[in-house]
Amino acid sequence: DPPAAGPLLRTASQADGNGTAAVLLYGVLARAVRFTWPYLRRRVIGPLEASGLAIDLLGFDVDPGTQPVDGWVLERDHLAPPSRPGVVPFRQLFSLPQEAVDAKLRRLCNATLPGCDPRRPKPGKTSLEYDPAALRCPPMVAPIKFRREWSEYYAGLPLAQPYSPPTQLNAYRQLHAEARLGRYLELHAPRYRIAVAIVADALPLVDLDVRAALSAADSTPRVLLTPNQNDREGFTNGFLVGHPEAVGKISRRL
Repeated sequence: DPPAAGPLLRTASQADGNGTAAVLLYGVLARAVRFTWPYLRRRVIGPLEASGLAIDLLGFDVDPGTQPVDGWVLERDHLAPPSRPGVVPFRQLFSLPQEAVDAKLRRLCNATLPGCDPRRPKPGKTSLEYDPAALRCPPMVAPIKFRREWSEYYAGLPLAQPYSPPTQLNAYRQLHAEARLGRYLELHAPRYRIAVAIVADALPLVDLDVRAALSAADSTPRVLLTPNQNDREGFTNGFLVGHPEAVGKISRRL
């Protein structure tokens, strides 16, 4: 059973003068947030409220409409309006149709998305090979560390195996939503003491360490905390905690 979660968020008028936390959920929100919300409420927002912070809950959504996701057409009745019971109480929900996101990504990334061939001929060779240096949005690859861990699965494949075109597109959709929240934070950072950006599919199993998070947010220079899967060998679905300016800058990497 999911942990108990109170329906109401602590507002600025109820806070203890410790400032406001921006909690920013992003991605295809309708895919899983109805299941992950009780955990996010308890494990992330609860500790922030307990420290005396007000909460500003914001959503940055990619709406697939009638396009199936993982084989299912998603229901969105738990996203709005926020006054209904069982609905995630976003103060603001910024939603873009998936078709509009894909059109923008194709303009930005041209040859790296489905419908294009993300390969280039190499000098002195007749075969086509992936050439990230020639592309604005380089192909994402399966990290080397996963090849070590799943050696049987990756047997015989190159060390840096490119993701399939549909997986590439899904990854860039996530980055697009993340970039939108980054732009929001760059505009509104002075409103907040701390920002927590987390993909809405995340299911946190332990409480957020608010002391470490606030230490990062209050430090000079600006510091950002992230899980250890955010290393140089791969991408993650995202969990960024720290000063709003730092979270905003790293989120705008697309």
